Amino acid sequence: MTADAVECSESPVPAVLAAAAAVDVLCVHGDVRGEVLMAIPRREPWMLPIVDGAGRFLGFVSSRHVLHRRRAFAQLPAHQLARNAGLAVHESSHIHEALRAMARQRARIVALVDDDRILSGVLSDLQALRSLD
Repeated sequence: MTADAVECSESPVPAVLAAAAAVDVLCVHGDVRGEVLMAIPRREPWMLPIVDGAGRFLGFVSSRHVLHRRRAFAQLPAHQLARNAGLAVHESSHIHEALRAMARQRARIVALVDDDRILSGVLSDLQALRSLD
């Protein structure tokens, strides 16, 4: 990594995540059984955030994850299927922080959470990159 890259990633450009991810988010309550997730059409890959009763982010579940373990997942609640609970950044974070989190985890999506880990949105890699203009 060059000195320019470090300087650029630490620049105070006002790119707030919440503005970049200003869309409604479909999430799944942690008590929903896996068989419900298996019924979601698989026309395109999907990844959904899982939340508890208070709306706190627990992790993601993906179509690929569910598809490969169909029988084992049918009776399990979504909170047991959730993965990547660490793939979250604070909603007021800089856009570069979200991009770094995605790169570290090799993910294309990150959850946006508040101080109490309440899910406020999700941000895709494409949304983040578009907001840098």
